[in-house]
Amino acid sequence: MATKGGERHHFISKDSLSKAGFNTNTAPAIRMIYKDHLKTPNWGSGTSQKAFRAEELKLLNAGKYEKLLKMEVNGFKTAPDSEGIYSNLADKYYDSLIYALYLAEKYFGIDG
Repeated sequence: MATKGGERHHFISKDSLSKAGFNTNTAPAIRMIYKDHLKTPNWGSGTSQKAFRAEELKLLNAGKYEKLLKMEVNGFKTAPDSEGIYSNLADKYYDSLIYALYLAEKYFGIDG
């Protein structure tokens, strides 16, 4: 995906996917503005971001993909819009999240 002035955000962090043995080149991602990308719960090197990625990895390794996807969406619901226009990133990127969820279900082989 071309970033077109924004950033590519792997719906499930590239780090966790890679550690669990998944191909990160075909993993679902969305395009975001940089300041919003910083607000996502799996971006960065802070304690809470590391804990979030550790939980991602735990769920990936356990094959609990649906629980993982819910956690990712909830993370967007609690992340503020950097521009202050929307109440959270889930509202701002709603269409992209729906498509990422669809792709993630295919990626993980979840029958919908």
